[in-house]
Amino acid sequence: MKNVFLDGSKALVEGSVYAGCRYYYGVPRALNKNILNHSSYRFPEVNGFFTQVESERSAIGMVIGSAMSGARVLTSSITDGIGAMEEGFSYLCGMEVPCVIANIMSGKMGLRNFEATQAGYGQAVRGGTSGDYKFIVLAPSSVQDTYDLTIKAFQLTEKYRNPVMILIDSAVIQNYQNISINENLLSPDSFIKKDWTISGAENRDPNIYKLYHDNDYKFQTFAEKFKTMENESIAENFMTDDADHIYIAFGMIAEIVKENVIKQREKGIKSGLFRPITLSPFPKKQLLELSEKVAKITVVESNSGLMLYDILNIIDDKNKVSFIGDSYLSSGFKHISLELEKGLIG
Repeated sequence: MKNVFLDGSKALVEGSVYAGCRYYYGVPRALNKNILNHSSYRFPEVNGFFTQVESERSAIGMVIGSAMSGARVLTSSITDGIGAMEEGFSYLCGMEVPCVIANIMSGKMGLRNFEATQAGYGQAVRGGTSGDYKFIVLAPSSVQDTYDLTIKAFQLTEKYRNPVMILIDSAVIQNYQNISINENLLSPDSFIKKDWTISGAENRDPNIYKLYHDNDYKFQTFAEKFKTMENESIAENFMTDDADHIYIAFGMIAEIVKENVIKQREKGIKSGLFRPITLSPFPKKQLLELSEKVAKITVVESNSGLMLYDILNIIDDKNKVSFIGDSYLSSGFKHISLELEKGLIG
C-alpha cells in the first residue's frame, strides 16, 4: 500500500486499474472529463486501452463488445450521459454481461445544470429504460471509499454477471484527499478466460448471445439471481448502538451528517448515522432492525426525497420519519448543513 493525494476521478481510475480493468470508453463531458484525462495515459501505462467516443450510445455498445470477451471494462458519465446509455442497459443484464458504470450525479432538471445534488438516485436504483432488470448500485462517500468500492464493483459484477453502477456525488469526484492504494496490480490474465466468453470455437461450440429470450426458464433464473444479489447489501452504522435518533444518508451527504452527529453527541444528544453503501440492493433488513430501536428517524439527501420513498416502504412506523433535503436551492449542501445545525427536524 502507498499513500497518495488524489481526487475522486483518479481514485476511480486507479481502483479500476488495480482490479484488472484494461478497457475504458467515455465522452468528455463536464465533470467526467477528469476521468478521461487520467484514463488517457493511465490505461496505456498498464497495456490497456483508452477510447474517447462520440456519444454514450457508442460507449455502451463498445462496453458490451469488450466485456463479452471476458475483459473487465469501465465507462462513466454524468447523469445526462447515463440517460443516453440506458438504451443498452437491459441488454447488458439480459445477456449477463458484466461491467462497471460510474454515474456522476449532477444537475437538477433539464440540461447543462451542474449543481451538487443527488438527483441520480432514482435513475440508478429504479432504472430509466425498458426491461425488468436490476443493477447493483454502490454509493461512495469519500475519495478513499471511491477507490475501495470500485474494486468491489469489479468483484461483484463478475460474481453475478450483472452490471454494477457506482453512484458518485459530483463533490466527491472533484475532491482531493489523502488515500491508500495498492501498488501491486491484479493481473487480467488470472480471470480473463471464462466459460461464457466469446473467444472463438476453440474445439467446442461457440457461445451465442441473444438479445431476446424465448422461454420462461431464463426469466426465472434472472429472478433468482436478483434475489441472491440481496445478500450483498451493506451499510455503515455510525454511533447507532445506543442512538435514540438516527439519520439516514448516502454519499457525500453522509459525511456532512456524520460531522453533525459528532457535534450532537458532544452535547449529550444520542444520535447516529445509518449509511446505505449499496443503494441496490438496499440494506432493508439492517434498517428495519435498527428502526425498531429508535424513536426518531430523519432522512437526509440532496434531492426532493428519492431515497425517502424507498425508506417509507421499509419502515413500519412511518410517523417516526422526517425529511431534510432540497434540490431546488442553489445553496444545496449548505442549506442541508444549516438545517442540521439548527436541529430543524421535520
